[in-house]
Formats: sequence, structure tokens, C-alpha cells
Amino acid sequence: MIRSKERGGVLVIVPVALLLAVGLVVATLTLSTSNLGESTREVRRARAYYVAKSGLEQAVFDLKQATSNAVLVNAFAGIEQFHDKKTYRDCIRLQSDGQPALDPTSGLPVDARALLLNNGVDLGGTFDVSLHIEGFDPLNPGAMGNSRRFVTIRSTGWVPDRNSPDAVSHTIETTVMVELSASEVFDYAYFINNWGWFYGNTIEANGNVRSNGQFDVGGTSAEVNGSPRYLGANGNDLFGYIDDNEDGLQDGLDGGIYAGWDIVGTQNVQGMAGTLVNGEAVNQHDYTDQVEMPNLTDLSLYEQHAISTNASISIGGTQVTDGVYGDDPGESGYLYLEGTQANPIVLNGTIVVRNGVIIKGYVTGQGVIYTGGNVYVADDITYVNGPTTTRPSGTTEADFESWLQTNQSADALGLFAREQVVLGDYTDGAWQSYVNTWMNDPANESVEDAGEDQIPHTIWGLDGIPNTSDDDPFEGDGQWEVETYSPLHQALGLIPPGSAVGDVIPGSGEDIDGDGQYDPGFQMSDMDLPVALNSGQWGGNLPSGVSNFNQVATRNIKNFDAALYTNHALAGLILAWGDTIRFNGSIVSRNEAIIYGADKLEINHDVRLIGGGDNFGYFLPRSFRQIRFMKMWESVPNVHFDELAALTQSTP
Repeated sequence: MIRSKERGGVLVIVPVALLLAVGLVVATLTLSTSNLGESTREVRRARAYYVAKSGLEQAVFDLKQATSNAVLVNAFAGIEQFHDKKTYRDCIRLQSDGQPALDPTSGLPVDARALLLNNGVDLGGTFDVSLHIEGFDPLNPGAMGNSRRFVTIRSTGWVPDRNSPDAVSHTIETTVMVELSASEVFDYAYFINNWGWFYGNTIEANGNVRSNGQFDVGGTSAEVNGSPRYLGANGNDLFGYIDDNEDGLQDGLDGGIYAGWDIVGTQNVQGMAGTLVNGEAVNQHDYTDQVEMPNLTDLSLYEQHAISTNASISIGGTQVTDGVYGDDPGESGYLYLEGTQANPIVLNGTIVVRNGVIIKGYVTGQGVIYTGGNVYVADDITYVNGPTTTRPSGTTEADFESWLQTNQSADALGLFAREQVVLGDYTDGAWQSYVNTWMNDPANESVEDAGEDQIPHTIWGLDGIPNTSDDDPFEGDGQWEVETYSPLHQALGLIPPGSAVGDVIPGSGEDIDGDGQYDPGFQMSDMDLPVALNSGQWGGNLPSGVSNFNQVATRNIKNFDAALYTNHALAGLILAWGDTIRFNGSIVSRNEAIIYGADKLEINHDVRLIGGGDNFGYFLPRSFRQIRFMKMWESVPNVHFDELAALTQSTP
């Protein structure tokens, strides 16, 4: 027994056992309350991480938006306006699709508490995001060049609200690289931004081949000898070997056929693309991410480069043009170039011909020619001092680097057209019949009604079953679905000069060629010379007395020493019976109709195009690469969405 204090003069005696029991109850209740508070904080910590991660993802989305809307001549301006500023997303409300809720009047984000949904879990909270561009000087933005930016993103998530006294926060910080560089399409000997049709028992591709849609070899015995890809090159030093067959080896045996859809008809394919390991075709890579083609709507970046580097073209000791043809009085913007072995076309850097080019004959030097119109290859194009061999003796990195070292000064030509690349005499009746038939075949669809993925024949998705979740309902609906600049783009400074709110965002939605205008599909008239063929309309060295294209062009062509590129159609009827037709460089196009007659069609990828093409001519078509994370963000250990959902469901 113990004695308690007196209460009201009455001695109260409590048994020890009862006191112990009461103490146990009190302690248990206290502990339960403590556990409940800690559990709530754990949920909030987990939520704060995912709220912060949502802020990070929104920042990366903004960077992508800024690059997709960029004018290449000032490509990083949209990104630089975010520098060292807390972004507009400070406490904005997000809709369930992750986009900012906008005020219907102003079009600007609503300043309110964020509602964030991840895997159906309500992650109520707010986030603050800031971006810092490493080394950027706002007073001298041009000093960083037009190549890449390293951006550090700092995102803090707050739950339940940044102003709540019991708020829990989590901060994520990561650095990403935003890079403008030569497009990855030049990693391939043959690339088509459509469904690929590689029909021909006598086709041989020495280099990788790719389509962004399905790739079909059609059961033929075409030969594909691929080669490894690399992330880049420092001079002749390749780096970043890409192990596409995922065998853990850098043995030069990677490469082959690539497709954004399936690869079919390869049962008879020859070369390394037909190599089987345990019954699997290890060098056929289907359902890969699409590779975006750069569009050449804006040639200002290339003109700027041409002028700053004093580029030129000469023939027979006479300068035909400086860096830009069509910018000076008296220049029509149409240029005719014909080289002989004694007086070849001499290339010196990046040239922009504003309206159109006809080219044939012998070429020397290194350079690329851009045009806002068509490129007409009227006859053979042959290097005077080309590479010692078309390809290295092997496919290892050492083989490639040795070949690059030997051929770094060899002739190189790029022909890059905003419109079509026309091979041979398009006025010939047989030429028109064959090309017209193939270009208007449903398999070669070109109308800009291809849906969200910009690839025709994908309306029913990968499963091929109508009315399922992977369908592309916008394809073939008769409507041109594109995005337009909004007041939000205007507020963020993302509308380039010359455009306004309501204008089409080039390259968005179904704007496949990125010109901001609807294209109904290929017409044979697209191949026609836009102006009469005479010296009054065409600069350069057009022979006197020529007025018809067939006077300077032929369908009997067997040599193409050039990298060819077009946002539209690359087409022609070319004949070399009893001989081999060779493309030494690359073939890159949206649509392709090469009809050939020869013992063999050989496509040899120029190794100087690998890893950004620093060893090939000057300044290949540029596009923004996929944003790369240089440092991974922080994370909450052992917390995942399923655990978060369980916590949320079990805790008030």
C-alpha cells in the first residue's frame, strides 16, 4: 500500500496494480498519438519528394518547349530568360494532366495551391523551381556560342503548403545538358522519316539503315552491313560507343536495321543485319525512339555561319558566290553549278542558296550547300580527291579513327534541301511515270494528316487493334491538328520574332516538315523548275543556249558523292545497266522514291558523318538533342509510388 495526498480530508488509497495499469494506458495513448504524427510526417515527406520531382519534370518540359519554339540563329534565348529566376510555377495550380491551370482571361497560370496527381495518388502541395545556366552572363549572352548549355534545376516541394506552419519540404537539384548539334539522322546510310521500304535483291547498304515507322525488306535478299554509333567526336577521336545489341562489348559488331515501329520481311536479309544469335536477330532494333528530323524552314543560322566564315564556291578560278546566294542585288537565288575534272566546283565551307540549286560534275574541297528550294542532281557528282576507300577496312573504333585520320582532308559535299532532292531528268516520261506511281502509292503517304506521332499507318497503335488505348485518333481525320502560340508563350518570351499569338508553332502536331503551313501531300509539280532555265534566272556557269532541263540532265547516273538531305521527297529514276550505282555519303528524307536499274545499288555511309559530322564538310543540319541528365537528382530512400499509395490509404 502507498499513501496518497489527502483530498478533502479523506485519505485515498490506490492499489499499486491499478496505478500501473492506468500508467500503461496513458503511456499507450501518448505513444499512439506520437506514432500518428510521425506517420503523417512520413507521408508528407514522401509527398514532398514527388511534388519536388513534379517541379523538376515541369522545368524539363519548359526547356523542351523553349527549344522546340526556338529560332536557330538565337537558339538558346528561350532558355536564357529563365536564368536565375524563380519560375512562374511558384504555387501555381496544375490540372490533372500536369499542365498549369490558366486564367481564361489573361491566359496566365492561376496563383493557387498545386494539385499534383501521380499514379492516381493526390499529392497536394506546391513547388518552387529555379534554373541556373552555368557560366551564363546576361550582359554578354552571345559569348557562350550556339552549341550547348548546362542548366542546374533546383526544385523544392512543400506539403501541405509552403506557408503552412507544419509544412514538410524536400529539395531536388540536378544538372541537365541542352545541346544543339548535328542531327542524329546522319548516323545512318539511309534514313526515312516514314515507313521504310527496302525492296531489292541487289541493294547493299554499308552503314546503318533506319525508318521512324515500320521498316520492310519485303523478303528480298538486300544486304545491310551496319556499324557502331557514337555519341560524338573530338576531331578524329570518337567517344561514347553505343552498345545497341546490349552484349556489353565494344567490338564493332553493333548497328544494323533500326525502326520506330516493327521490322518485317527480313527472313532473307544478308550481311550483319541477318546475324542470328540463339535464333535472335541481334542487329535488328525495332520499336526504338523516333529520331527527329531537323527542319530547314529557318536558314538564318546557316546564313550567319556562312557569312562569318567567309565561305564561297569557285569554278575555274572565278568565285561563283560568297556564303549566301540571293542576298545581294542582281542575285536571283537560283544557282547552276557544273564542274569538270579540269575545272571542278571548288567548295569552301557552308553555302546558302536561297531558292534552288542544279548541280553536276566534279567537286573538290569541303563544304555543304543549303537551299530553301529544290536540289537538282542532273548527272554524276564525283569527288576529285575523295577518300582513299569508301569505308574503313573494319568496324572497330580503331578502324574508324585510323580511316578518319587518313581522310580528314578528303573532298566532302552536303546537299541539303528545304523542299525536294530530284535525281536525274525529271522531264523524262519514264522518270515521271515511275516516280509518280511510287510517290502516290498509299504506302508512301505524305499528306500532313499523320496524327500525333507524324508517322502514317499507325492509327491503330502498336497492337493493331481499333479502339484501344494506343490508337492515334488524329491520323486521317481530315483535320490539321497543330499547336499555336498562346498568351503564356508570349509571357514567357517563347514566341520568336515574326510570329504572334495564334500562329502555328512550327513542327508541332501534324506539321511534319516544320514550316508552319499545311501540306496536302506530294504533287509531281513539286519537282518542276520554279523559273525558266536561262542565265537571266540562274547564276553560276549555265552553258549558253540551254533552255530545257533535259539539255543538262540525264537519267543515266551512277555516282553520287554527297550527303543528301530533304524535309520532303528524295526521288528519281536512275539507270546504269551492267554497272553499279553508288551513293557515297548518306540518304536522308521524309519520303523516298529511288527507282533504279543496275546490277547493284550500293549505299556507303561516309564515316566522317558519325558523331556529329565534325569531320565532314561544315555545319550539318542542326537540331536539339534529347535533354541529358548530367547528375541524378536526390531521392527519398526506399519510397516508391506503391508504398506512397499504401501510406496514403492507411493514414488519415
